[in-house]
Amino acid sequence: NIVLHDQMSLNADVQMADMRYQDFVLATGRAKIQMTGEHGTIQAVATGKKDVPFNLAVNGTIAPDTYTFAAQGAANDIPFKLNHPAVIRKNGADWVLQPVKVVMSQGSIDLSGRFGENLKGQARLNDLDLSLVNMVQKDLGLTGTASGAIDFSQSGNAFPTARANLKISHFSRASAAVVSTPVDIALDAQLNPDRSPANNYVHAIIRQSGVVVGRAQIALTPASGGDWIADINSAAVSGGVRYNGPAGMPFSLAGLPRQQLSGAVALAADVSGQLNDPHLNGVVKATSLTYDTERFGTRISNIAIG
Repeated sequence: NIVLHDQMSLNADVQMADMRYQDFVLATGRAKIQMTGEHGTIQAVATGKKDVPFNLAVNGTIAPDTYTFAAQGAANDIPFKLNHPAVIRKNGADWVLQPVKVVMSQGSIDLSGRFGENLKGQARLNDLDLSLVNMVQKDLGLTGTASGAIDFSQSGNAFPTARANLKISHFSRASAAVVSTPVDIALDAQLNPDRSPANNYVHAIIRQSGVVVGRAQIALTPASGGDWIADINSAAVSGGVRYNGPAGMPFSLAGLPRQQLSGAVALAADVSGQLNDPHLNGVVKATSLTYDTERFGTRISNIAIG
């Protein structure tokens, strides 16, 4: 009900159930909102599914130029929570997210940022469990931990500046039948408004038991004149990939759930074309690969390539 006084007073209790939009399902949801003037509180809970099941609970306060909220929940049975209430304050024309930590069952993410005409975000990953990928797509079976920094800044709709510097330790894929050989990955990726291939790139080094088994060096030359995301998608690419190690690592990039490729593989490829239409020219060799799929209970052994 809404009561009109010298200042607005709002007391709302909204309940929802079985709401669907495309592949998003809100099984249950409830929100309580109390407002007097520009001050108020909000409490909300929700359960549902989008690719994976989730539940979320939020408690917050609203005040002029300041929003504060606490949150916790789980996605695909992986719990998460904020270590303290997040605070968002207005600063000029922008809103600023004060530093807050998202705590997972293993590892955490430190977040801060600025939103408005200027967009700026920072994320620091601290021994984050890669099983979190299952929050987005289930049954991938990824294991390992990730640490490092991701920074993003943008003015208006201009081409952004971004940098990701990550270390992924003991990366592997596990299925009911097979656990792939773990590898360590060092990743350095960057976007820069100058759009030069020297400052727009993806570099990676892959190690197994401390020995380098793979390298990737991909340079990007983003297009000009369009939406910045479209400019990246149509960017010219150049560089190469060299790898001689466990087949499970490159196979995991295909993102095929409940499928596994084991054995050793060697590949050398040069990359050209565009990011949305890449061309690879090279060779792939393997002599004793094994393919497993849990869905059909199938195993194919002694696969040879090249």
